[in-house]
Amino acid sequence: MRTKGNFTLIELLVVIAIIAILVALMLPALKGAKDSAKVVMCMSNLKQMGSGAINYSLDWDGAFPTRLHGTGGFVRFWFYQLCLATTGEYKGNGKDPILICPARTEASGPRIGTYTWVDYRICGTLWQNFHYLTEIQSPANTFYIGETSANADGVGPYSVDWLRHYKKANFLFIDGHVQSIRMGEQTNTNYLWY
Repeated sequence: MRTKGNFTLIELLVVIAIIAILVALMLPALKGAKDSAKVVMCMSNLKQMGSGAINYSLDWDGAFPTRLHGTGGFVRFWFYQLCLATTGEYKGNGKDPILICPARTEASGPRIGTYTWVDYRICGTLWQNFHYLTEIQSPANTFYIGETSANADGVGPYSVDWLRHYKKANFLFIDGHVQSIRMGEQTNTNYLWY
């Protein structure tokens, strides 16, 4: 005869099995939440770069950072300028969190030069020369910085990394807003590659 308050072995195994089933059902949802958080963090990185670009342009009469800035021995990449304008320092060698997409799975990431890993690039031809905010006809529709998988100076419509965020990529626009765009939409006439 069983006394009150004690569990049998079968009852205990049933409870353990139910808990295991619930955990198995929850894991995919937790993974989805983690992936969504990475997308949000990536968009936050781009938003910070947008704030840095605005700060930079205020110091340079409305000009946005280009690929290289400076002359002689004082030449700096655009991301160096954005890190200084955003966080006040540039650490280099992949140690600047705003330059790394949290969803990146490659071991080393895209590489520029011999020392820096950056997951984002200036879009179109904006990286080549100084461009001023006043010359951009539609800042809300013009790509400024996007995610890339290519080891290139700039992002074009076909060098975007679509694998990080489930066939979507995040873009910073000239007006400072960040948007996640589905693969194939980057060539839509609503979006402009300057």
